[in-house]
Amino acid sequence: MNYPPNVKIIKVPCTGKVDVIHLLQAFERGADGVYIAGCLEGDCHFLRGNLRARKRVESVKMMLENKNYEVITAYDGIEGLQKTKEESPDLIILDVMMPNKDGYSVCAELKADPNYNNIPIILLTAVVSHIPTTTYTQRMGMEIEADDYIDKPVEPSELVRRVDVLLQKG
Repeated sequence: MNYPPNVKIIKVPCTGKVDVIHLLQAFERGADGVYIAGCLEGDCHFLRGNLRARKRVESVKMMLENKNYEVITAYDGIEGLQKTKEESPDLIILDVMMPNKDGYSVCAELKADPNYNNIPIILLTAVVSHIPTTTYTQRMGMEIEADDYIDKPVEPSELVRRVDVLLQKG
């Protein structure tokens, strides 16, 4: 599509949510208004085409597999809940901003369920670097009883260290 020169298209990460920081930055750059268009229901490019998100999940998986951990992956909150119920893992790493159900909601649901509330949960996210410009906060993660909260990017050795600590507690 062609747009007039005064219209700028800014693509933001597809998470089903738009962080306030993107809107504020547009106004700081001189925008008179902001129009937000999202994916149509059931047609989100995240599920088919956001290769960076999939690569990040695969990167974490590879880090842990290199330390001889068995890793099961899920690419959204609902799939993560389903796999937790099917596999009953020893530890769960959740990203805060996931499609379909965010990491806070998944964590809260698991911590409220006596069948899964003893599984350690690490919230792994880039949200901390955007506080207070996002609706998510580190405090929210701790309030829903996450066992650890790690800001991205994380060094592989630090992630493995924290996984080791939580697994040794259990």
